[in-house]
Amino acid sequence: MALQGEKCRLADPGVYVAISSEADQGSEGNHTIRWLEVHWHDVTDSQEGDFVGLWNEDPSESLGTPLHQNPASGSDGMFRTSEEWNGSLVPTTLDGVGDSCLPYWAGYVRDGVLIYSSCLMIRPRWLEAQKAHLSYTHLTKVALPGTHDAGASDHYAAGTIADVVGRWTFAQDESLWEQLVFGVRYVDMRIAYYPETEEKLFVNHGEVRIAPLQGYIDDVVSFMRQTNEVVIFDIHRLPHGFDGFPERHKELIEVLETNFANWMTPKDLYPDPIMDELWTTGARLIVTYPSSEGSQSVYLWPSVYHLWGDVNTLEDLESYMYTGIPQQANRGSLWSAMTELTPSALDVSLNRWGGLRGAAAITNTPVTQWFRHDWWDQVNIISMDFFLSSDVISVAVEANEMRGRCVWKWASERAKRWWSSSGSNVTAYNTKSKFNGL
Repeated sequence: MALQGEKCRLADPGVYVAISSEADQGSEGNHTIRWLEVHWHDVTDSQEGDFVGLWNEDPSESLGTPLHQNPASGSDGMFRTSEEWNGSLVPTTLDGVGDSCLPYWAGYVRDGVLIYSSCLMIRPRWLEAQKAHLSYTHLTKVALPGTHDAGASDHYAAGTIADVVGRWTFAQDESLWEQLVFGVRYVDMRIAYYPETEEKLFVNHGEVRIAPLQGYIDDVVSFMRQTNEVVIFDIHRLPHGFDGFPERHKELIEVLETNFANWMTPKDLYPDPIMDELWTTGARLIVTYPSSEGSQSVYLWPSVYHLWGDVNTLEDLESYMYTGIPQQANRGSLWSAMTELTPSALDVSLNRWGGLRGAAAITNTPVTQWFRHDWWDQVNIISMDFFLSSDVISVAVEANEMRGRCVWKWASERAKRWWSSSGSNVTAYNTKSKFNGL
């Protein structure tokens, strides 16, 4: 626990490795090329001669010569290296795999001395690693990184959607498996129904069909089987084929319940369970449904609230989020700050930003800083496009650690009932809250 007077903030200087949202296509047009970036932040004492670099081994053990380096001027900045991201580094199974570094490190060097460093991490078990101080925290008081339009990934449909459409369709590069392995714990999904095709259920972005739903479900099932993490599968919209067809809703619900049965969180834990309820029961997968037909199921939760500005400038996004996030901080049910830009019809026709990749290049670094500086103790879920071009996962992990140390918490009545029924030993848990009941 934090001592009285300890500063509770996340704005310490540092560096991180990101993967560019902007990309090129390979020579055959079916391979997306992205590049490693080095970001530095909050270095208020930068000096002439400082530089940042990218290493393929830990520079704190041996500084050596970086793969790439660039002068660092000012308190914040980024440089994009020519190092191409190698997606094959993401493991396809988690047997014996924990939260760990991939072979990319960022470093900040002054006068031949490494001042700050960090690595690009996979975090398949980060929530469980914080179980000691998160167990008696309500889910809405846990900071969770998320992906907007999580299924609109060119992983599932590379080369099948024309570039002019794809640049405004794809919002992610990674599969759901890869998103979860990197540390995402909320996925925003759009599911459609096509009666004329062999596969009926698809993931869409609006009216654009991406890929059959089953592949996405298989990714989530594989992750749930191999970890003890809590995941939110938020069916945000049903954009095509469901209106007026209750039997199609029934079909989708049966698919969800059949595949996710071992982990689905029952609806009677809605709206705001403590984390220990999810871990102890094993009901760690919250699935939401955006239509009244979801009431047929004892498992499907009401939709997550989406704090969405529907704005197309960084300034308007900043204004909307800085107003809206404090208003939602004590909502008491799941909510997500949707921190992406939304193109207008004119933006699309003029190819503004070069598509959603260019929009993410504008937003993701500032959003990371806003989260780090000001929102870390307020946000429930923070969602974005092309999440690896940000540092929100690391910030979320650190934010939860800081909340555990800095926020004195009194146990809510719900938590007390849970401890009593589960036989948990609570004598050592001293709590006091600046939040309304965690």
